[in-house]
Amino acid sequence: MKPLSFSIEANPAMSPHASSLTPPNLDGLLLYRGGDGGRKPISRESLVRIVSICEPALLRDCLNHCLVEAGVAISVEGYATLDDWQPDINEGFAIVLLYCSKGIIIEIDHIISKIFNKSPQSRIVMMADLEDSSLIVRSIKLGARAFIGTNSSFDLVLAALQLVRAGGIYMPVEIPRQEIGAAVGDTHKSRLTSRQLEIVEYLRRGEPNAVIARELNIKNNTVKVHVRNVMRILGAKSRFDAVVKADLRAEL
Repeated sequence: MKPLSFSIEANPAMSPHASSLTPPNLDGLLLYRGGDGGRKPISRESLVRIVSICEPALLRDCLNHCLVEAGVAISVEGYATLDDWQPDINEGFAIVLLYCSKGIIIEIDHIISKIFNKSPQSRIVMMADLEDSSLIVRSIKLGARAFIGTNSSFDLVLAALQLVRAGGIYMPVEIPRQEIGAAVGDTHKSRLTSRQLEIVEYLRRGEPNAVIARELNIKNNTVKVHVRNVMRILGAKSRFDAVVKADLRAEL
């Protein structure tokens, strides 16, 4: 079986500081991960979209190439800045790899909030040269799913991405257990974005999707995505159940 080849394709809709790496045609192909000695098949459904936000071009391109060659992503997009990334809200969730430069660290609250406003379903993985415990815990409290130091091995990066894809949270073992527990607890309490909290208020009033879309000046399909995400995050089985669980969460 010939190995899959990947190429960087210029996309006129993308910023000149962005790149997109996509396998040429995944439909009907059996993908493999690992060396010739122990290759395991990967189903198309197990793959995930990955978006890297990293200003240093060399680091961004090398990371993206490694991710594609590892066969863990259905597509890998790279951008120099968060403003260059214009996600399609209907594409489902993506793992966002955010490289934390000094400028981003200073504005970490704003940056993470901006990512969730752009794509509420995003699962954020932080990367930084400095593994500061306060920064790590702060990032997780704000909703990030993992924090990886740039001195980590690529195997660790892949393991963290798989954990995040499965719904888990990864932090370095050096972080005290009590801090991990507190950070994860805060994450579960504050995972609803400001837009999702708005949606909850409309659900409380019993408004249909069409009314919500008109009042918020967004598409009806976008409302459906927001409602679905709210119910998933809250573990709700109905719109009414979502309101009840949102109220219970506010009391915690």
